[in-house]
Amino acid sequence: MHTRKYRNRIMIDGKMMPPPAPAGVARRRLRPRAAVFGLTLPVDAARLSRNHRACDTPAFVEHGYYVDIAFTCKDCGIAGVWAASRQKWWYETAKGDMWTTATRCPRCRRLERERVSAARPVR
Repeated sequence: MHTRKYRNRIMIDGKMMPPPAPAGVARRRLRPRAAVFGLTLPVDAARLSRNHRACDTPAFVEHGYYVDIAFTCKDCGIAGVWAASRQKWWYETAKGDMWTTATRCPRCRRLERERVSAARPVR
């Protein structure tokens, strides 16, 4: 196996690979470029869910792009950012309602899902 170091990466058999993590250290997951650099992502209006309850259109549809939105978690109060890439996934892939925004941080969302599922009656 031929290896060569190049800018924090290792070339293994002609492919650039990240270096292995030290023993006992978990590799952190990289955030999407839009979340890191504040870039905008274009809106694909054909993939949005149909909204029958309002005559108006949200600002991101009018502008034609998603931008990072700052919010405060309604449960714990910490500040968070709803990344443009997550908005694109929510509105276009998951077909979420166009008038919803992030209100909880990931930890509080997970706790709320657990609370709701525990409260459901077992059949």
